[in-house]
Amino acid sequence: PVGLAGVRVRRGGGGGPPLTPSFIDPVTKVCTGACLKVLSGGQLIVNGRGAFMNIGQEVNADGSALVSGAGSRLGVSGLDSSLNVGVFGTGSLTIENGGQVDPTFMHVGLFAGSNGMLTVTGAGSKLTLSGEGTPDPIGNGAFLNVARNNSGTGVATGAVNVLNGGQIEIIGGSGTYPGFQLGRNTGGNGTMLVDGIGSSVAISSNVVGTEAGYLRVAGTGVGSLTISGGGVVS
Repeated sequence: PVGLAGVRVRRGGGGGPPLTPSFIDPVTKVCTGACLKVLSGGQLIVNGRGAFMNIGQEVNADGSALVSGAGSRLGVSGLDSSLNVGVFGTGSLTIENGGQVDPTFMHVGLFAGSNGMLTVTGAGSKLTLSGEGTPDPIGNGAFLNVARNNSGTGVATGAVNVLNGGQIEIIGGSGTYPGFQLGRNTGGNGTMLVDGIGSSVAISSNVVGTEAGYLRVAGTGVGSLTISGGGVVS
């Protein structure tokens, strides 16, 4: 395993001209642009208070990450830690073939101009959010924000796809309101698709007496949740 306190995956950025999109070929795993690949049982652990990973951090930045294969793991842990896919730029994260990703908080499309995509696909592939922190008035327990648009202006886009038996589990610690929301603020456009037998998104709390199960589809933004083909949200 490799242990770090903070990671940024990006190509370009800083307001410069847009660059050719980052891309990881789904068959060959060959990367174009700025990519992070955790494959074949490899592990990347980002740990510590305030630990973070940003994929597509700055304006016009473009980054991709792939966690693929049994035993492959990307962990972002510690109080107030976060995994952010599409901060001001474009970011994508794919979890497949039994890969595991374990953050506490996660944003997919955070600020205006961002475009984030998360895909969890295949049996054994799993995103697990757990723990607690204080970066969000709603979601002191583990939380997934899709197209929050923290800027309050402009447009942020976020998409989450849980397919072919992939799973997302959101487990609250001693914090309150573990869960997820799609399109929280004006200008946020968040979507979630849960499709296929075995595909699931589950929200729970492992501490007696704390609130469990916060789910919001569109606050003042736009949100869409689609459950099909035997998928489950609970």
